[in-house]
Amino acid sequence: ILRNIWGEFGYIYADVEPEVEPNFEDKTVEITLKSDLGKPIKLNQINIIGNKKTRDKIIRRQITFDEGSLITNRHMEISKNRVEALGFFDPKDGVNWKIKKINEDTADLDLILKEIKTGSMTAQVGTGGADKDASSPSTSWKIGVEAADRNLMGTGIQSSLSAQYSRQEFGLGFNLV
Repeated sequence: ILRNIWGEFGYIYADVEPEVEPNFEDKTVEITLKSDLGKPIKLNQINIIGNKKTRDKIIRRQITFDEGSLITNRHMEISKNRVEALGFFDPKDGVNWKIKKINEDTADLDLILKEIKTGSMTAQVGTGGADKDASSPSTSWKIGVEAADRNLMGTGIQSSLSAQYSRQEFGLGFNLV
């Protein structure tokens, strides 16, 4: 816990060592926590790794800190949660940070991503009506197809295209969100 607290102030590499001294006479234990903070770590650059489809700018706008600022646990966690919320990456282990120390007060951050499929395609075939006369207007057949993607060409735009055709009607739909 103490290491996380120091991490909120940019001391990402803080080292906390507990010293335990038992007192057998009065049955107590004295615990002393010694912290070696080192220096606060500033961010040199953020490298985004593993995004084959999603464009960098879609991911970077979810990151809450910039190059040159202090690296804090809170900013890393908030940024990770925002990137996960896009829904384009594996929910189990699809978004992770890796810190690469450059010198004693500067580090690079690698944002390692594992993308998932965001598109789908469905097809429909149906028939209905009176079964005695196949040429009757009440007898019809229908075919339909729909393609959708939650991350159209890596832009973060949700889209869908659908088409339906039958003897009585034709429908075409397109949606961008």
